[in-house]
Amino acid sequence: MLHIVRFFSDGVSELNSSNWRSLIPSRALIKAGHNVQLLYIKHWMENSEKSRRICSEADLIILERVMVEESLYTARYWRERKKPIVVDYDDAYQIIDNTNLAHKFWGKGEVEINIPFGVKFEKALDRHPLEQFKEGIIKYCTGATMPSKILFEDWKDKFPCWYIPNYIDSDRYLSIKEQVKPDPKYITIGYGGSLSHVPSFKYSGIEEAFYRVCQKRPKVRIMICGDKRLYDRVPVPEDRKIFYNYVKWNEWGYMLGKFDIGIAPMALRYDSSRSFIKPLEYTMMGIPFVASKTPAYADWYNVGSWVPMETEVPEIEKRSKLWEQSLLDVIDNYDQHKQDANSKFEMAMRWDVDRCVGELENSYQDIIKVGKERM
Repeated sequence: MLHIVRFFSDGVSELNSSNWRSLIPSRALIKAGHNVQLLYIKHWMENSEKSRRICSEADLIILERVMVEESLYTARYWRERKKPIVVDYDDAYQIIDNTNLAHKFWGKGEVEINIPFGVKFEKALDRHPLEQFKEGIIKYCTGATMPSKILFEDWKDKFPCWYIPNYIDSDRYLSIKEQVKPDPKYITIGYGGSLSHVPSFKYSGIEEAFYRVCQKRPKVRIMICGDKRLYDRVPVPEDRKIFYNYVKWNEWGYMLGKFDIGIAPMALRYDSSRSFIKPLEYTMMGIPFVASKTPAYADWYNVGSWVPMETEVPEIEKRSKLWEQSLLDVIDNYDQHKQDANSKFEMAMRWDVDRCVGELENSYQDIIKVGKERM
């Protein structure tokens, strides 16, 4: 039996990631008979009494994302006590550029300081956060885990890395699948995403394709869930698009159930470091989808419809035209694409977390072994 403690983020903007990277695998391991304790990240940062007690009994400590100055002290504390520690992250911090709001922190190394009377200012950190991140893993941790093969390739020469995919809790989706159906008055093209996906929209070619598809097919509407700024980028009349704000992770399946067609536009190198959640969810729900042919989705190329990225077709106008053609094909031959999506159900089940719990066990046992060897 494995004894694991996971520290996960409880911030609103991190809940979706925390569910995929911490809660889903932990529940599966507990179901399989392992002892997994879940603590908020603040317990790690504070090295609280509760945290120390649980960590002292753990075979492995898993830390979600956070490896900044305050975290390094706790990591060093447990490294000195010969505990294997692994950092789990799902973002390409090292290539975040000024198209991403996180560039202020990960690119420029700046934080916003707020003082009384509404005064705030920017301050450069004494040590760049990327340097803190790398130093913390190299000096105090066994290595890192990530849900992207591209991230794995980027970091494997810096420290030990393990590719651990985003496994899916299929029961949650299947319980919803037959309950919610798309509005029959429309053909709804749906998407859910955060502000970090603005470059995905801007550079993939999807925006102009939205405009032309809605012009040519009057029943089509666009549904955007998540950040309102993505919705604002959709260049179609208000009566041809619909917006839903962020929902909790356990309500997301109900949003997916409203989609006739899913999309997954990607652009630039940063997007290629994402995981394959979108094609996995669409396939689990039997939703036909059109996606950018990014390396992040390589496991899914025999499902759905694919549009080249800028590495293959540099001209955004040409990519936009290809998006339009692919969407029109799915719209005009919907029954065929729907049947094909449903036929790939077992492929989605290949990533069911309960079916893959043995893979999780093997990865964590290997991390523990390497952790002990590196003491």
